[in-house]
Amino acid sequence: MKICILGVGKMGGALAAGIARGSGRDFGTQCQNPEGREPSGTIGKGNVAKLVLCDHSHAKAAALARKIGARVAKTAKEAVDGADAIIIAVKPDATSALLEEIRKDLGETLIISVVAGLPMSYFKKRVPRSCRVALIMSNLAVQIGKGTTMYFAESHIDAREIEALLAPTGVLIRARKEEDIDFAMLTGSGMAFFLAAIEGMAKAGEKHGLTYAQALTLAAKAADGASALVLEKEISPLDLEKMVATEKGITLHGLRILRKANVRHNFHLAAHAVIKEAKRRRQFCETKLRPFEPQAQIGRKKNR
Repeated sequence: MKICILGVGKMGGALAAGIARGSGRDFGTQCQNPEGREPSGTIGKGNVAKLVLCDHSHAKAAALARKIGARVAKTAKEAVDGADAIIIAVKPDATSALLEEIRKDLGETLIISVVAGLPMSYFKKRVPRSCRVALIMSNLAVQIGKGTTMYFAESHIDAREIEALLAPTGVLIRARKEEDIDFAMLTGSGMAFFLAAIEGMAKAGEKHGLTYAQALTLAAKAADGASALVLEKEISPLDLEKMVATEKGITLHGLRILRKANVRHNFHLAAHAVIKEAKRRRQFCETKLRPFEPQAQIGRKKNR
C-alpha cells in the first residue's frame, strides 16, 4: 500500500512519524472501534518504504523522510502517482489549487483531509466522484503513537481501511455526523490547556528546590496517571478527585485555590470556545478563504 502525505508541517509531519511507526505489522487486520478503543490493525510490513512525503519546502520533506525512513517526492503529481491513500495536510488557502493539480491522477484514491475547517462538500466538489473522502482531526501526540484522532467518512467507506492506516498513531474515534468532528478540538486544543497546567505545576516544584526536569516529570506524570485512571477504571473524574483529595488531606489546600479561581468552569469555557470557533470556520470556510498564493503551492518551484 502506498500512502502519500502532502504537507509536512506540524500535523502532517506528526502523522507521517506516527504512521511510520506501523512498519512490520500486518496490514488489514480488522479494527472494531465503535467508541474510540485502540485499533488493532496497522499498515503492513515494510510500508515505511511506501510512505511518500511532499511539501512546498522540499528540504523539510527530505529531512523528515530521512528521519523516519520514508520516500520524498519533488512534486505533488509525482507523490500521488499510484497512491492508495493521500493525506492532505496543507493550509486551507492552498488546498483548492493542490486538488486541481492532482485531480487527474486520483482515480479511486482514498483522500484523507487534515485541513482544519474544510467540510466534506469542499472536497467532493474538487475531486473525481470515484474518490473516497474522509475528514480527520488529530492531536500532536500521533507522532509517538499516543494521539487521538476523530474521523468522519461517508457510510459506504469501509472504516477498517482508515483505521488500519492510522492505527499506529493512537486511538481512533469515528464521528457519527460530519459536524461532530469539530468536537475533536477537545483533544487537539485540549492538549494545550493541560500543557499550561503541567508547566504551572512544574514551575512550583522548581521554586521549591527541584530541578525543572524533575518537577516537569512529576507534573506530567500526574496528568498521565489521571487520564489513565479515568479511561481504564471507568470512574468519573469527580469520583477520582474525591479519592485523591481525602478529607483533611493536603490536596484540599490546593483544590481550594483552584475552586476559588473557578478553574473547572474556565476549562469548560475554553473548550466551548474552541469548539464554537471550529464550527464557525467550517460553516463559512468557502466564503472566507483567502485567494490562493501560487508560491505556496505544494511541489511547485518558486518564481524566479
